[in-house]
Amino acid sequence: MSNLGPSTDRPAFARDVPREVPAWLRGIYAGLCLYLFLAALNVLGAGLGAFGSDSDLLTRAFALGANPFIALMAGLLVTMVVQSSSFTSALIVTLVASGEMTLGTAVFAIMGANIGTP
Repeated sequence: MSNLGPSTDRPAFARDVPREVPAWLRGIYAGLCLYLFLAALNVLGAGLGAFGSDSDLLTRAFALGANPFIALMAGLLVTMVVQSSSFTSALIVTLVASGEMTLGTAVFAIMGANIGTP
């Protein structure tokens, strides 16, 4: 005969209380995550070094932006390469502030950065 009644091993409404992670372990985890974040930023900076002052590829791409369509495509291309519309927008703001790019060109480049965001 099968026992279809309630189990007598433990009460029906007993809850398993989740165990708390010790503070020192959370601190180690936070430190490890911070280290990995800074290491990733270092790798990103080293990778973008090829686009730096030696080649001026990004500056030339935006300097050709007298045509609004070219500025839009340059913003889209840079965003696709670096995978960050925030980086592209900050770059465009810096180029406008330094006088390398006009404000009218920057509008279309920012539009391209927003379109290029996956």
